[in-house]
Amino acid sequence: IFIKDDFGKSYVGGLRMDSIICKYFEEVFEQKYKKKLDKRGLIKLLTESNRVKETLSANKEASMFVEGIMDGIDFHSKITRAEFEKRAEEVFQELTSPLKRFLL
Repeated sequence: IFIKDDFGKSYVGGLRMDSIICKYFEEVFEQKYKKKLDKRGLIKLLTESNRVKETLSANKEASMFVEGIMDGIDFHSKITRAEFEKRAEEVFQELTSPLKRFLL
């Protein structure tokens, strides 16, 4: 398989999806604990977001657990595939619009 063109969207991929999941859980954390995550906590969250993304590819829901995310807090939460797809809608549109132009 050869990739001929990326339609100028080379930044659309796994890391972008991980970032969407990470942002969701960052918001959940801040709402629950009334604290803003530090860089170390965000890195832990982003790392675990990749596993959550892989789980969501085959399941309707995924759990996240990060031990000691910040200040001794063990963070646990869930996300549904529907919530993820809602938050990733813009990315999906970016992917489908060039394909529609190409196919038509």
